[in-house]
Amino acid sequence: MDRSSETIDQVNTRRLSPLRNLIAGSVGGVTGVTAGQPLDTIKVRLQASFGAGPLDMLARTVKSEGVRGLYKGMLAPVLVAAPVTAVSFYSLSIGKRLQLSDPNKEPTMVQYYNAGVFCGVCVSFIYAPTERVKCLLQVQKESGTKARYQGLGDCLLQVYRTGGLRGVFKGLGPTMGREVIGGGFWYLTYEGLLRVMRSGDCTRDQVGPIAVMLSGGSAGLVFWMITYPIDAIKTRVQVAPEGTYARGARDALRELLRNEGPRALYRGYVPGLMRAVVVHAALLAGYELTMKTMNVVVP
Repeated sequence: MDRSSETIDQVNTRRLSPLRNLIAGSVGGVTGVTAGQPLDTIKVRLQASFGAGPLDMLARTVKSEGVRGLYKGMLAPVLVAAPVTAVSFYSLSIGKRLQLSDPNKEPTMVQYYNAGVFCGVCVSFIYAPTERVKCLLQVQKESGTKARYQGLGDCLLQVYRTGGLRGVFKGLGPTMGREVIGGGFWYLTYEGLLRVMRSGDCTRDQVGPIAVMLSGGSAGLVFWMITYPIDAIKTRVQVAPEGTYARGARDALRELLRNEGPRALYRGYVPGLMRAVVVHAALLAGYELTMKTMNVVVP
């Protein structure tokens, strides 16, 4: 097939393929996690109330644990980055297909938003246990106590022994709130900006990497600007000892506001937003590059 003769409708149809989205999402997930892990470590430790500011936390972490300390807890998200992000883009493709009567047509902005919300519900059940383990590993050394967990497997086993499946999925409520609220605006921002940057006869496969990274970084920024306070509560719930918050996120929010005030909801906000731009620019660049490669190799 002559690639230059392809229509926008043909490209739109191919991009709805669940299998292509699974593969491209897998690659994008790994690139995003790898790029953003150091800033994520700083964000989580600040949210857990250890340290005064981002630069102070960065200096303390590197001084006490070396550069490797910035990548603490990375094994968990890396191991699941491929399947989790694959599920994300798979669910986005399903969310779009459910709304389209004609698969050749590009979704509307409302349909993109709805697909993002649908994706948020689906991925919450994977993100909650993953981030539970990641956060526990990230904060254990910074808390000043002897390391309780000897790695990913040991942490997961101890969490399960202590609290069962309920302990593993601790923080599911705020995780789903974050993903559902942010997911719609994330996908709407990404696809909306790409549409603005494209000329009328330009297909998605012809969009350049700079446009993808700018749109992806902006989408990540919007997501975390909106949902950061929810994420802060999620982190508090997930790293707290069993029985600390009887009613979960509600008690965590009440305690935080009473003891530290509303500003505590935004602790680590700057590195969190910086991480969002880096992660989502890398994630979507990896996704789009893989998708374009597949569309050329296996049209």
